[in-house]
Amino acid sequence: KNDCQVIIRNFQQDTIRVRGSSTNSAASLQAVFDFDNTLTQEMVFNDLVRTFGGTREPNGEMARAMPDQWWIHEFGGKDRIAALDWMLGTLRGMKVKCYICSMNVNEVIMEGLLRVGLLKHFQRSEDNRIRIIPRGLPNKGMRVRQNLSTYGVAASKAVFVDDDADNITEVAEVNPGINQLHCSAQGLTAMDCKTIVSHFQKAFA
Repeated sequence: KNDCQVIIRNFQQDTIRVRGSSTNSAASLQAVFDFDNTLTQEMVFNDLVRTFGGTREPNGEMARAMPDQWWIHEFGGKDRIAALDWMLGTLRGMKVKCYICSMNVNEVIMEGLLRVGLLKHFQRSEDNRIRIIPRGLPNKGMRVRQNLSTYGVAASKAVFVDDDADNITEVAEVNPGINQLHCSAQGLTAMDCKTIVSHFQKAFA
């Protein structure tokens, strides 16, 4: 299997629309990332449950109990973390709002990102709240749609990134025109990170 399957939709159309309309500004761009096996390389949810004896789901206390080195391993090591930091920092510099859409627990996600120095990329500047899309709705397609609607972002101005093919399919069905990157179960590679940055650079230059 290849490291990733990249799906880029409406690339030329987006470029033309942005150049032809002042309403398509950088303020209306979103990058939405899964957490486990996408931002992380390992399945943090399962690893925490296993470590603490098969509880139903992990929690913030479990996440805080793990040493820094454990978190570095879950994210695939320092070099991979550096690649993620570069990608997310570059997106922030381009005014792309980065969100997480995960089945994991918010406290676990925030602790993991904090430990490896990536939490700042998902913080809202106005109140420091973390951009995690709530779990309430039945699937990620509906969750992404609600988030795009809340902030007035067209699907074609967003990129969704996940390792799970079913999530990729659901998000595409509910959000026609959204751009997607389907990474492997080992999470985003350095090349994937460059692809995401390049998409925004080329489409919205």
